[in-house]
Amino acid sequence: MQTIPDLEIPEVKPAFELYRGTLRQKVSPRWTHARLQFALATILNAWAGNRGRVGTEWRFYFIERAGAPSSSLVPDVAYLSYERLAKHP
Repeated sequence: MQTIPDLEIPEVKPAFELYRGTLRQKVSPRWTHARLQFALATILNAWAGNRGRVGTEWRFYFIERAGAPSSSLVPDVAYLSYERLAKHP
């Protein structure tokens, strides 16, 4: 089992994301963005049913492979199937 790498990402809000070696802070959301994020999460959650989990501002880690550096993203809305969750506890 792989462990979460220590990528030295500051834990602040808005979150920092690491993509291919570049660290960038997300922009602070505004009201319209927050409403859209909530609406998309609600729709996606209804679709997901018992197939997986839906979350907002959920940190994901992508471990280094084939020469590509590790990355860590915090998408506004994310879906992860129970099938994938079972493979990667």
